[in-house]
Amino acid sequence: MLHICVCAVEMFVTFLSKAENKKPSEAPPSTAPVPTISNRPAVPAREKRPLDPRQYRTWDSEDVYYWMSEEENGKWQDWASVLFLNQITGEMLDDLNGQDLVQLGIETLGARKKLLQMIKALQVFLQKKKKYFFFCE
Repeated sequence: MLHICVCAVEMFVTFLSKAENKKPSEAPPSTAPVPTISNRPAVPAREKRPLDPRQYRTWDSEDVYYWMSEEENGKWQDWASVLFLNQITGEMLDDLNGQDLVQLGIETLGARKKLLQMIKALQVFLQKKKKYFFFCE
């Protein structure tokens, strides 16, 4: 009986010493994929149709993706993917601020400012169009 207890203690001590000597880099890799720009989910194909900037508040996340990815010949496609991955809709665009964009992973100041300018352009376009609407009886 004593021999069994000594063996169990020795096994426990061996286990502890291995656990203490294990480096953090030896931890088992996580099986869940981390969302990044390189492994982003594919944007579903949609039929080619023009996006009406007057209706941007009704856009779903796919529409926001296509709007942004088509700006400046696709220059902003990576950031469009970030917005799509985070399910940002047209209605949410008005509420985005610099801090939100940092949380979304858009870390460069230039990219954040450009995105906010693009959103502002949509808002200005909408306001200009509203000024010229009138009703005839």
